[in-house]
Amino acid sequence: MANSRPHPRGLTLIEVLLALVLLAALAAISIGIFRDASAAVKESTLTEAIDQLARYTDLLVREHSETLGKLAVGQSWRSPLDAAGITAVVTREPCEDCPEGWARLSVSGEGVSVTRFHRVDPRMEHPE
Repeated sequence: MANSRPHPRGLTLIEVLLALVLLAALAAISIGIFRDASAAVKESTLTEAIDQLARYTDLLVREHSETLGKLAVGQSWRSPLDAAGITAVVTREPCEDCPEGWARLSVSGEGVSVTRFHRVDPRMEHPE
């Protein structure tokens, strides 16, 4: 009895291709999961940035209401505050549909912006 152990057979081409397809599918699924997780983190970060700027804008409007009320259309004002690492720029935007005495203010900072409506000095409505 020479060698009674069966001779190991090699993988066929079909088996190799099937294994490669399965590996590619697993890799694609893994990449998709990582991409979805990354997008969720980015969306969460963006939402947090907008929320933070909105809270900061509310503070700016309370603390600097008089200054903001005197902005002319197209005029910008940079906040002297640097709360929570946010530097905001407030710009008075044109607003044809705003009621008399109100203005649209665009507040931008940290790559996001929010819009607020604010009472303005009537003299700034039609500067001479």
